[in-house]
Amino acid sequence: MTGSEKKKSGGSLSDKLNDNPLPVLLVLAAVLVVVVVLFVL
Repeated sequence: MTGSEKKKSGGSLSDKLNDNPLPVLLVLAAVLVVVVVLFVL
């Protein structure tokens, strides 16, 4: 795998996470809430 392919596949995603990590945190929080609710029920 060349450097350009690696950057094309994962670089943009990493850049988005670095620029705006809030959506990722919201998704993780939502998943955590769902897991806790299912576990409690």
